[in-house]
Amino acid sequence: MRIQFTPKINYDRRADVLYVSISDTGNSYGVEDDFGLVFLRDANTDELTGITILGFRKQRNYEAIRRLLLEEDIQITSALERLMIAN
Repeated sequence: MRIQFTPKINYDRRADVLYVSISDTGNSYGVEDDFGLVFLRDANTDELTGITILGFRKQRNYEAIRRLLLEEDIQITSALERLMIAN
């Protein structure tokens, strides 16, 4: 039986880091790409559990971030949309 998990979005304004958790990240490892994106994956299944975006405001490439989240089948919430517009 799979446990339902409500995606969570947290933004640390001080560190300029956006955290998107799409499932329990307790048993996850992260792999950072060249663009400041950290993909969190379950250590046992390798399933995507979240994405951390370093330098979120500095990147200002919100359309690319939106496409990435959609490609990974992460539902964009209105809270994330407002955060992207506000920054």
